[in-house]
Amino acid sequence: MRKEALIKTLLIISGIIVLVNLVFLDIKVFEQEEKESVEVFIPQPSNISSQAVLPSITQEASSQLPIVEKETSFCPASCLEKIEEATRSINLPTPKTVVQRIPETSVKEFYVPLGSGSSSATTWEEIKNAEAYFDPQSYGKIKSITFEALMRIPTANGRVYARLYNVDDKIGLTETEVWVEGSTGVRVESSSFSLPQGKKLYRVQLKSTMGYEAVLDLGRLKITIE
Repeated sequence: MRKEALIKTLLIISGIIVLVNLVFLDIKVFEQEEKESVEVFIPQPSNISSQAVLPSITQEASSQLPIVEKETSFCPASCLEKIEEATRSINLPTPKTVVQRIPETSVKEFYVPLGSGSSSATTWEEIKNAEAYFDPQSYGKIKSITFEALMRIPTANGRVYARLYNVDDKIGLTETEVWVEGSTGVRVESSSFSLPQGKKLYRVQLKSTMGYEAVLDLGRLKITIE
């Protein structure tokens, strides 16, 4: 009877010991899991890139870490003041705008076209397609008036003469007379002359010394005023 009671007591003691061991192991395992669950990586201020991660931290844990934004460097107010003081004594050249003035001339020229035509006459013949009205009063103070003509003889025979004719007063102006030779057009200009005041019709007269066709390609008055 005593033997059975002893065995029963030993079994109870063994069971208590096993139970205590199980409880102790459960506590250890719980503490270990709690430690791993709360372990986080707190980044310290340094120049280490945010991509550097401790090997013990998994990818899932690293995604939960706080994002450290990179600070943008700037120049504070004191820095700007130093720059201003350093550059204050530097005198930069001021760009200058150069305006080139073209001197105005008091002399101006005007042209009055008279037209063109041809003639084979050996005496003065009026070219009715080469005429224009002209009034010296319309041009103010006139310095000079000249007669210009571009003429030629296609056969190059003889000489062609030209002059102005005052149709209203029926007067040939001998002071306007010019001439050329050859088949190539030549421009000639008379000496300066004066015209009576008032609006009058002026017409070109031509003559060919040998009776061959003479051509007036262009006739005009050149007026120079002050």
